Amino acid sequence: MTRETKKTESVGRRIARLRKSMGADREAMATHCGVSRATTSNWETDSTNLATDNLFKVAEFLGVSPYELWFGQPEPSRPAIPEFERVRIRSQAQLKSQALQCLDDLKSFISELEPRSHVHPKTQVPTPRKKRPPRKADD
Repeated sequence: MTRETKKTESVGRRIARLRKSMGADREAMATHCGVSRATTSNWETDSTNLATDNLFKVAEFLGVSPYELWFGQPEPSRPAIPEFERVRIRSQAQLKSQALQCLDDLKSFISELEPRSHVHPKTQVPTPRKKRPPRKADD
């Protein structure tokens, strides 16, 4: 029994195919992406990998999504978020915001309770604390 393996197209070959199908040359793609023509050649021959920022630029030039350029197929559609889930997410965000506000209020309150530090108000340099004389023992 023979086993057929599906050959997948490399990212470089996909770039070359899409670029040629739109009738553009490597120089135009290089100019759009801000790289040299040799770099685009290296991408198409899979000699070098695309950096993420270049992936987005090449995808924009070729008129496809970065996902489609990388994986060779259209991006799968995402299911819509049900209304009850949106309400839950919104409620969590509001709770987080309220909790952060409470923490800020608590920090302010605690800072008011703490004794003032010994720092000169103009220079912000700590001033040495005065040492107390040792306590005399009661006989």
